[in-house]
Amino acid sequence: MARYRGPVCRLCRREGAKLFLKGDRCFKASCPIEKRGTQPPGQHGKDARRAKLIGYGEQLREKQKVKRIYGILENQFRGYYERALRQKGVTGEQVAGNCSSDDWIMSCSDSDLLLTVPRPASLFDTDT
Repeated sequence: MARYRGPVCRLCRREGAKLFLKGDRCFKASCPIEKRGTQPPGQHGKDARRAKLIGYGEQLREKQKVKRIYGILENQFRGYYERALRQKGVTGEQVAGNCSSDDWIMSCSDSDLLLTVPRPASLFDTDT
């Protein structure tokens, strides 16, 4: 299984929101979103103004965000989307359900993966 092995805090800053990819660090003051705000990563990030996204740009950002939260690549995501199209209900909710159920089943089938693959914070929300 391929996965992104680079700096994950950069991904949060690119999306402009906490994706909780670092686990406990995202809840502390040392989180880069807390330090730098929603400043985009890169050499010109501090000078960049975020253009207002409309239409396709919003959809693309949301798709990238879901892919990064669940740690999947484009071809895998396309498979989840095509499976969701065939199911009844809202397609977006079906995609999220497919991603989270497959992700959860994969992590439970191998205890080593549970420790190595980042899990979405929504799976471990114990407050509710």
